Amino acid sequence: MKLAKQKLANQDKAENIVYVVSDGVETCGGDPVQAAKELHESNMKAVVNIIGFDLDDAGQKALQAVADAGGGEYSSVDSEVDLDRYFEEERSRLYKAWSHWANEHYDKAGDVANKKYEDLQRKSHEMYQITDREEKRFYHMSEYLEKERGFEFELLYNHVNQKFSKRADYINDYNFYKRDKLQEAVLDNKNKIQDEVLDKADEEKDKLY
Repeated sequence: MKLAKQKLANQDKAENIVYVVSDGVETCGGDPVQAAKELHESNMKAVVNIIGFDLDDAGQKALQAVADAGGGEYSSVDSEVDLDRYFEEERSRLYKAWSHWANEHYDKAGDVANKKYEDLQRKSHEMYQITDREEKRFYHMSEYLEKERGFEFELLYNHVNQKFSKRADYINDYNFYKRDKLQEAVLDNKNKIQDEVLDKADEEKDKLY
């Protein structure tokens, strides 16, 4: 465990699993319970799993205490065949765990991106509706001035509408441009995160075999 602590010293941002195969606590040297506890509670966040090899009840209880101190599990094997089977099952378990982790985080990145994408779409539509309402208000204002104040509708509408249309076109063009650029950034970031998730899962899976 001391060797594991040295090797994992620079991996304080990762969760680590340490496997110790022992034929008895007396062969561990020093204080294995304290060593397992320190390893588990350090910045390395290590979980210490103990595999007892061909032990009696007393030996198994002693190693169980070490596993408990290390935040891990104790398992007992009676032969090399059992030991090989144990590690094969562990590899399979970790492989599935990484697959589950990848699927969960891949989908989460997609869900977050979709929400941001839809929010941008909604806000862009709201801005367009504001511009559209302004145009309708101007039209009704022109009708009112014609009926109640004697303004010539066509002259007023054509004179002012040209300026209003340019302003509305500018606002809408800018609105759609910003929406498209922000949505593009959202999709690029989603793809980046999903690629990193898949790469990380593949990297960790490769270490298992």
